[in-house]
Amino acid sequence: MKIHFQRLLSLVGVLLITAGAAAQNYTIDLASIGAGATSTGGGYSLGAGIGLAGAGQLSGGGYTVEAGFWTIPPANAPATIFDNTTGSANGGSGVTATTWLASRFCLGSQSYRLDSVSLLLNSQDSSGGAGPPSKIRLQVYASDPVTGKPSTNTGLIMNLSSHTNPVALLRGQQLVRWTNGTPFTLVADTCYWAVLSRESGGNIGQIASFTKPTGDAGSFGASSSANAGATWGTITLASNNKMLIRGVAEEGAGAPLLSIAGQGADVRIFWPPSATGFVIDQSLTVTGAWSQVAFPYSTNGIDISVSETPAAGNRFYRLRRP
Repeated sequence: MKIHFQRLLSLVGVLLITAGAAAQNYTIDLASIGAGATSTGGGYSLGAGIGLAGAGQLSGGGYTVEAGFWTIPPANAPATIFDNTTGSANGGSGVTATTWLASRFCLGSQSYRLDSVSLLLNSQDSSGGAGPPSKIRLQVYASDPVTGKPSTNTGLIMNLSSHTNPVALLRGQQLVRWTNGTPFTLVADTCYWAVLSRESGGNIGQIASFTKPTGDAGSFGASSSANAGATWGTITLASNNKMLIRGVAEEGAGAPLLSIAGQGADVRIFWPPSATGFVIDQSLTVTGAWSQVAFPYSTNGIDISVSETPAAGNRFYRLRRP
C-alpha cells in the first residue's frame, strides 16, 4: 500500500509495508531493456533504454511494487498563476497615451514570487514604415480594498521590466512578455491589476476573453481609465483581457509543511500549529477530484493533525485555506 501527500507544488511519496512481516529473501526475476531509441549501422541494430523491473505494477506475496519513473517538476520551476490566452476571443479594447487598460487577477491560498506577465496584444503600427513602432508600458497595481479597482491610494507597487519598459511593438498580434527584474511577492488571498498604457506610436488593442483562466489565480475583472489612471471605470465581471502570469510558489505562511507518519494500521497527517485556518483534502490522484477530510482535527500544542485508516491504493493529501 502506498500513501502520498502533497506539500503544495511539491509531491512526496511514502511507501508503507505491512508491519510484523518476517524477514524473507526476495529476487527480481525479470528486468527489461527497451522502450528507447534504436540505432542501426553495419548490419547491427541497437535498442537503447533503461533497465526496469518491468515498468508498471508488480504484485505477489502480499506486496505491490510500482515500477517506473515519477516526474516531479523542479522545486523552483515557475508555475502558471493565471492563463486565459487560449480562450475564445470576444473583442478587445484600444489603449492610447491617455487610455489605460487594467486586468484583475486574485490569488488563492498560495503566495508566489512573480516571474513574468505576458499580454496578448494587437498592434496596428508599422515598424517598417516611416513612423517609429508603438511603445507600451506594463505596471502592476494593488486592488483598492474599498472600490476593488486599481488602487489610487497605495499607488504603483511594481514597475515590471523586460529588456526595456516601455516595450517597442512589432505590427500584428503577439504575446508580449515582461519579466520581473526585482524579486516581488504576490501575496495569498490578494487581488492585483496588470495595467497597460501606451507612451507613443499608434493605437494598441488588447484582446479579451470570456474563458475562465487556468492556474492558481482567477476572478475575472477588467476596467479602463480615460485619464491615465486618475479615475477608473466600472469593472466588467463577464470577461478579462487575455494574459499569462507565472510565478514561483513561496514557502512560509502560505505554504505550511505537511507531514505524514505511520501509526499502527492508520496514518497520522500533521502540520504546524501556527498554520491555523487550513483544512486537509484527499484524492486518489493528483489531478482527480479532491474531497475534504472530515473534522475534527486534533491540536496538542505541537502540531495540528488528523488520523486516517487508508484504503488500498494511492492516496494524496494537501492543505487548503478555504
